Amino acid sequence: MTEVHEGGLLSEPRGISINREGNLIVCDAGNKCVKFISLFPDGKFFKTIGSGWLHMPNNCVLSLGAMGVGTELNQPTGLAVDKTGHLLVCSLGNHRVQVFTLDGGFVTKFGGKGKELGQMSGPSSVSVLNSGYIVICEFGNHRLQIFE
Repeated sequence: MTEVHEGGLLSEPRGISINREGNLIVCDAGNKCVKFISLFPDGKFFKTIGSGWLHMPNNCVLSLGAMGVGTELNQPTGLAVDKTGHLLVCSLGNHRVQVFTLDGGFVTKFGGKGKELGQMSGPSSVSVLNSGYIVICEFGNHRLQIFE
């Protein structure tokens, strides 16, 4: 068994994924960022997206773009890497999923508060199926949604 915590540098980790290179990507809600960890050979942090400078609890900005352009995260809880190599992050408090490049560039977002198909309430986890479909687990609506 191995413990990855780099001297306590993870705070409230909420979700993990693995990229194509086999590195872990951790949604670090307490430090307001996403961290990349190389599993082999050393289990060290090697990249952080988001500076943690926001003074709102459990929020993170993954892009260097201006505030208000859709890059703001509110309670990042789950993440996955899709087949195109984009990072999908559940923003539980914004009721949406936001999509970024692995360098932190904002690509798009989908969802929004509601109960209709395509809307969300508290997305807490995301998975990408072998088919490429995206499955979102919604805490608030007590359901799963599958997106093409």
